[in-house]
Amino acid sequence: MADSTEQRDEYLKGRPRTGKARFHVMPDDDGWAVRKEGEEEILSIHASKLEAAEEAKRLAKEASTVAFLHYEGKLENKRE
Repeated sequence: MADSTEQRDEYLKGRPRTGKARFHVMPDDDGWAVRKEGEEEILSIHASKLEAAEEAKRLAKEASTVAFLHYEGKLENKRE
């Protein structure tokens, strides 16, 4: 069976608004981190998952792309 990255890439292939860099919300030692896909740098840290999700959603809207929410290393939700 394909790993989760391959499954995600297959799911997103050919979908509108997903060709650009996406934003991810992930748990971090200091709270909830927002990262741009493919980059190690954390764009921002937030005290709550909701705050991080709103920031990722804002960034995604500006970039005409999507934001992904993660929980314990697994994809939880996609926000457009």
